[in-house]
Amino acid sequence: MHQLFTCLSTPSLSNRRGTCLPSGNTPQPAILHAPDVLSQPGGDRILKAAADLDAIVSELRESRKYRHLCEDTLNRVGRWAQGRHPTHKLAVKNAKTKLHQVYGAFVEKVDFARLENLTSPLAETDLTITCSEILGCHTSTAERLPFIQELYATLFGITGIPDRLLDLACGLNPFSLPWMNLPEGTKYEAWDIDSRMVSAVNHLFTSSLVKGTSRCRDLLVDKEALEADVVLLFKTLPGIEQQEKGISLQLLRKMSAEHIAVSFPSRSIGGRAKGMPEHYESIAETLALDLGRSMEKFTIPGEIFYVMR
Repeated sequence: MHQLFTCLSTPSLSNRRGTCLPSGNTPQPAILHAPDVLSQPGGDRILKAAADLDAIVSELRESRKYRHLCEDTLNRVGRWAQGRHPTHKLAVKNAKTKLHQVYGAFVEKVDFARLENLTSPLAETDLTITCSEILGCHTSTAERLPFIQELYATLFGITGIPDRLLDLACGLNPFSLPWMNLPEGTKYEAWDIDSRMVSAVNHLFTSSLVKGTSRCRDLLVDKEALEADVVLLFKTLPGIEQQEKGISLQLLRKMSAEHIAVSFPSRSIGGRAKGMPEHYESIAETLALDLGRSMEKFTIPGEIFYVMR
């Protein structure tokens, strides 16, 4: 699968979790009586590595640009940088470069002060007008805005109206809610790695008739099975594949969903297609084949959607 993302050459990020004894076993000695790490072979290196990681993450957490990212993301990127760079200074520098590549370029284009001003009094405003203004706060959602009614009419025409909707790496997309025409009581869960985005979306859900919740979660860390009628992954797969080769297929495989809707840009920021539609169609077809799902395609200007079922 990962060979298809040939243009994405950024080194992969690793994520490893320790294992715990199954429930019902006696407590682990390490929990009751913490061992003297220094007495273990290589113990000094273990302590130094842990201390170095804490220092890297602490510096990322204190940075103006990245302090709003969820803890799992900072730890994941901090661990990646720690394993590749010999000094604290170089590790922090490269961790920030990585965060800029995968998220900073996006977040710099969002006016969060304006976003907060628009979302704080949502209950007292015309939701459609305010959501339209909010979607216009970023290029990615602004370019969808003229076609948003068509987008969701086509999407839910394929999938049916969902009872449970899961919007991953959501950004500002939940503010498309007025055009989704979801019935009252629909369960809508949205994930993003930026706590400011999560807070804004929760303001929206409080002012709407859906049963919505937004969470600060990292797709590359969270391993829980994902259940929904429809999952949205808009313009997300190229970015996560850039961080960890093969992660797209792994992520989609853990989804228990009738329909998965993924999208890709059909042109660059400069407006050129440069073979992008053909490239991403090949990726989508391979993913659907590997997942054993059928696929339906539709487009709006600037974006291609693939609905897998």
